Amino acid sequence: MQGNPDFVKLAEAYGIPGLRIKRAADAERVIQKALEYKDGPILIHCECEKEDNVFPMIPAGAPITSMIVEQPKAQLEKPTGST
Repeated sequence: MQGNPDFVKLAEAYGIPGLRIKRAADAERVIQKALEYKDGPILIHCECEKEDNVFPMIPAGAPITSMIVEQPKAQLEKPTGST
């Protein structure tokens, strides 16, 4: 999303350490570092590419029972209604 604040700096302004994941290759290292932190809350800002699908997800206009937990093997139906 555009126009969001720098969440890591915002957390740090309140005395909470913040970590950032920019690439998938950094995820394991940053998450491990966060898990090792034992002095209170910690924030992880994980950036996702706009083109990436993030699972689980609910297709537009579908009920929660239609949640998708992995990449579909076939193309999904086009949503109907105003979404």
